[in-house]
Amino acid sequence: MDNKDNKLAVEKIAKKLDKFKLDEVVMILELEENEVKNILDTLIEENVIIQNDDTYFYSKTKNKKTIQYSKNDYVEEIVLEELEGYDEYLKLKPCYKKTVDKKVKLIKLIHNLLGDDFKRTLDLYNAQHPNDTVGYSTATVYRNQFRNYGLRGLFPKIRGPKDSAAVDTIYETFKKYYLNTNKFSTEIALKLAQNELQNDGKIAFPLVHNAKSFYNKLIKELGKPSIEHLRNTAEFIIPDENKEVVTPSYKVVDITFKEAAANYLKNLSKLKKEERLLSEKTSYKNQIAYYFDDYKINEITPDVLREYKQEKYNSGYSVSSVKTYLTLVKSIITHACPYKEQMAKQLEILSAIDMNILDKSQIEKLLSLAKREFKWGYPIIRLALLSGANVPEILALQWENVFFSEKKIHISKFLHSGKIVKHRGNSPFRNLTIDDDTTKCLAELFIKQIPSKEDFVFKVDNIDDINKYFEESILKPISEKLELGEFNSIDLTHNFVNMLLTQNVPITYIRKVCGYPSIKTFLEVYNSRLQESEKEYYNPLDMK
Repeated sequence: MDNKDNKLAVEKIAKKLDKFKLDEVVMILELEENEVKNILDTLIEENVIIQNDDTYFYSKTKNKKTIQYSKNDYVEEIVLEELEGYDEYLKLKPCYKKTVDKKVKLIKLIHNLLGDDFKRTLDLYNAQHPNDTVGYSTATVYRNQFRNYGLRGLFPKIRGPKDSAAVDTIYETFKKYYLNTNKFSTEIALKLAQNELQNDGKIAFPLVHNAKSFYNKLIKELGKPSIEHLRNTAEFIIPDENKEVVTPSYKVVDITFKEAAANYLKNLSKLKKEERLLSEKTSYKNQIAYYFDDYKINEITPDVLREYKQEKYNSGYSVSSVKTYLTLVKSIITHACPYKEQMAKQLEILSAIDMNILDKSQIEKLLSLAKREFKWGYPIIRLALLSGANVPEILALQWENVFFSEKKIHISKFLHSGKIVKHRGNSPFRNLTIDDDTTKCLAELFIKQIPSKEDFVFKVDNIDDINKYFEESILKPISEKLELGEFNSIDLTHNFVNMLLTQNVPITYIRKVCGYPSIKTFLEVYNSRLQESEKEYYNPLDMK
């Protein structure tokens, strides 16, 4: 092999081994040690490999496509003598120069890398410099400082000019970029402000400032609520002249929830929070938009939110899912609404779950009336009170999920808006035992229908939303006749739990049959019921 072939062979081995020593390559290729050493030195110069003592590391950055940035960000090839601020660099003390040199050396390696390539290259740099390692966040700060301010950004303990007039000029321009609906970060707003002032000839060159100090000054001047309002609406605050002490008040947020949601998601996109954006955009589209889009922000009261919460529970959604949706609704509202603190306090009550708990006689009357006057709904009510399955799960039962000989039903999905929704986790998948009377009720339905295995057990022709039909045509007239107040389908499950708790059934069993993924989630829902059953004192030695 000629020298070119030998070099390709060494590079191929380096890539395959990833981490290796000189003698390993010599042994594999059967070449002279000096020849291999010269090839490795060449590969180091080409940034194909990196050396740390007698160990070599293959660098995956060799074939990485260079990412093009604008000239305003930074130059592709970093030549220290050509950087703006080099004259000031020469005036630094030797110890400061040494610090800057180290940073420049690191920036040359990482300035055009992203993601895994950035992390891997930094790991290799740290392996090569074990006594002077740099963390990911620190390296990112160095790179951002260099992009924003060039070589000056790497100077130690450098701040902006002491000229207060220049600082005030930068601060006022910073406000223009920060207090608007573009939602720029403080760093970007400061950079844009300095670039504008430099282009206008008001400052000679961008100077190194701590963007946080400008933000803190802004808080002292306007306050956080005013800042958030301006960044959400770009409207100036209107002072309330009727009060002795002038406090910020705001124009009424006269937009729809749909518009507020669009603004909120757009802001997430600008912040480049891709995973959160995808998750929340999906939740908004599938679980929230249909309910809130036509409301004005000011029309969404705690009562409206409470009704939404109850509707989701009635549709079979878990406590954790409903809390997730409510949190997103809250985020959208508070993003658009200037009265953030007041709204947040109003929303705190939403995590509580309303329960209509019946006593023994009320439950007996409920079953008796349902059996007598609501033949179709009676087995559903009995199943919910008997097994712990919620109504949407029962309405999703198909005959293939009913096992007469074993007296069991299998739960793996629930019905929502006429569509079957499969449970995502393993906990909701469960086999629940039913008693003789319920088995008999289901057998009578089966004989009457003579269905296929895929048919729903509780089907009603020409009804699209069977959940809603059950609520309005069965539970509502029953609750009115028995004067139960607002009694919803989820209350059947709550009463199942309550009946077992009064019989001192272990909560581990109750949690399992109800399909809650964890004891923690179960306790979040039923902690108040458990506390009601507590006595003031228990004697641990009284084991009768």
